[in-house]
Amino acid sequence: MGFLHQLRLLLWKNFTLKKRSPFVLLFEQFIPLVLFVILVLIRQKQPAHPWKASYYAAKPLPSAGVISIMQAFCDGGIWDDNNFVIFPKNRVHQFLTQVQSVAKDNNFFEPDFSLKEMDEIPSIYKSIIDDPATLRDRFKNAENFKLNYIMNDTSELEKFFINNMSLTPTEVETLLHASINTKKIYEILSGSSFGSSFVFEEKRDATNAESNFLDNSNNQEYLAEQLFLGDKNSPFDSKFTYSLLYELLDSEQLKLNSDILDTVGQLIGLPAYRETKINPVKVAQVLKLVLLSPIVIKKVACGREGASSLLIINPKYNNSDLIHVQNKICRSNHEQMKKLTAILNADISDQMVVNILHLNKLNLTEAEHQITQFLVKVSYIFFLPSI
Repeated sequence: MGFLHQLRLLLWKNFTLKKRSPFVLLFEQFIPLVLFVILVLIRQKQPAHPWKASYYAAKPLPSAGVISIMQAFCDGGIWDDNNFVIFPKNRVHQFLTQVQSVAKDNNFFEPDFSLKEMDEIPSIYKSIIDDPATLRDRFKNAENFKLNYIMNDTSELEKFFINNMSLTPTEVETLLHASINTKKIYEILSGSSFGSSFVFEEKRDATNAESNFLDNSNNQEYLAEQLFLGDKNSPFDSKFTYSLLYELLDSEQLKLNSDILDTVGQLIGLPAYRETKINPVKVAQVLKLVLLSPIVIKKVACGREGASSLLIINPKYNNSDLIHVQNKICRSNHEQMKKLTAILNADISDQMVVNILHLNKLNLTEAEHQITQFLVKVSYIFFLPSI
């Protein structure tokens, strides 16, 4: 009875509230009718039409293989029990089975070339890339060094600067303790930086150049042609062109010293010298011959950038002293430059140059052998003519 009494009171309360607010009651009754009328009008204007059932084929996952994924994009297949598209008349599996049989039982590469040798190609390529043999990489990986570090004795050079060029001991000490930028040395040699390539403006015919060089009758002309045209069979970097060319060909020692002449022939990759192991000390002598010539030293001292780009001054010394030394060298006469280069060539240690540039690792013959071996193995795979 208590529940019915509470229900009666609740209904009487709601009825009383609705009776007191007739407009609210009318609005509550009218809103559902409006929504119903809107739905009826939409249905009459756009009648419903039945949708057919849609079926989608199962797509193979990447683990199914490349062939299955490619066939999923083809038309004309039928569905199997698992709703995968199959092509009963395809010959892919038959073809792959035949290829596997041929690869297993026959050697379809060049004779005397196995699949195991093909696996060696990446390691040969990696050894060529990871163990560069060019002078360019020797300079790129070398650390900067001080001038007095590579000299056997600096007393003669100090006397020359003080007595012949009127430099103070402090200025001479500043020069000897300045660090030499090895990357700038490479730019002097090649005429280009590590991030750029040298562009030849003119090429000439060098048909008889090699015979002239071997006869030692016209070696300057041959070196010029080889450095301009390059040797496509040489593993040596072909960027040693402009400055190296002119300074080397202008040297009288190149004509008279057969050892240096042989080393230059090895560096530019002449066929007559390819089987000869390169001598790192001779390479150091060639570099000294080129870099320590009066023309090169004068060019560095009087150049637009000056010696500041080649020499890195020690923070303990004054930069103005180094600039004064540079100006003195730039204004020096021919006899002074000739004597200066003679002292530098005599006192700079060949072995120290070898150690700094790691010229002992400069083995162009081995690099050429690796490159030839790599090309031969690749030619077997792609059926190229034998190297």
